[in-house]
Amino acid sequence: MKNNSFITLEYLEKHYNFGLIKEFENNVKTIIDKPLVSVILITYNHKDFIKESIEGILSQVTDFEFEILIGDDGSTDGTREICIEYAMKYPNNIRLILHSQENVISVKGKKSGIFQIVYNHLMSRGKYVAICSGDDVWTDTKKINEQVKILETNKNIGLVYIPFILSKSDNTKVFNEFSISKASTAIYINIKDKMPKRFLKVINEDDFTRFIILLTHRHFCYTNSSPILINEPNNSIMRSKTNFNRGVHMLNFGKQILLSYLFSKYFRKAIKLFLIRIKVIISNKKYKNFRFKIFYHVFSNN
Repeated sequence: MKNNSFITLEYLEKHYNFGLIKEFENNVKTIIDKPLVSVILITYNHKDFIKESIEGILSQVTDFEFEILIGDDGSTDGTREICIEYAMKYPNNIRLILHSQENVISVKGKKSGIFQIVYNHLMSRGKYVAICSGDDVWTDTKKINEQVKILETNKNIGLVYIPFILSKSDNTKVFNEFSISKASTAIYINIKDKMPKRFLKVINEDDFTRFIILLTHRHFCYTNSSPILINEPNNSIMRSKTNFNRGVHMLNFGKQILLSYLFSKYFRKAIKLFLIRIKVIISNKKYKNFRFKIFYHVFSNN
């Protein structure tokens, strides 16, 4: 792919309002010269979970230095004030980036956090990146330390993930393993210079991130360590999506991958992925009543 096909800060500044983005004053770049890991915490209206989420990151015991980038998308429920409180208390550890709803991107009619995820990736300095959602909790204090050991000693591995416990809004809990569908379970090589511009057209960054890592011919590694806690409140993106919306965003992801790598050496992998997703829409019964509507919605524009 050509260099101008990737997202840069200059590209974002040209298309979005950087005047509304503010990085809270801190000492992180002075204290931590070369962090091995950048932990990116993404949040919007997570008041009930954000304290525990931040504490889980701060409690990490590591053999290396890591920075914490918290991105808030203009929360209105008190989350932003809590983030500021922690940024003031831990100015040597936390870089707080205050975003605005004006820069929030809607993907196929659904608001997403993709802008702040992309921006915070570009601002990250670590060799590796670990994502944590503001409603998820790292309960193991050695989570990222053990994952980094695997990445540092196995150069053919680009992503390490662990199991999780899904805590649903009805207070039921489900243990999950061998799944990489949750960003908060993983740590991976920093892809900030490999994000296609069409990354901004998907609602779920997890799939796109994994695909980019696969393109580097690196493998994924599952390690059966202590699971993290994934909270699923009623207003979560995945919970609020109907089968129609799930189908639209799944197929849209395949389309954007295909268009991103159309004239590259990765085209065959991209089209294979796209065809798999088309097959799912056609064969899965839950999409039966609105298959044509999904296809129309996805292909009616870029």
